[in-house]
Amino acid sequence: TATAIWAKMQGIVFGASHKDQTEVCPWRVMIPAEEVIRQGTPKLELHENFMREECAKLLHLK
Repeated sequence: TATAIWAKMQGIVFGASHKDQTEVCPWRVMIPAEEVIRQGTPKLELHENFMREECAKLLHLK
């Protein structure tokens, strides 16, 4: 998210979040994208949970 702000992108789309983490794919950073966007400039559009079920399935693959 910070890199997207730095690059002045229009927004971010993501499906899976830390709520979907697994032992196979643990989350690395526990700072939500909303928090980074709220404190960054320029403000980005955030589209959360896009195809969440499909993305969460990928986290269970080895």
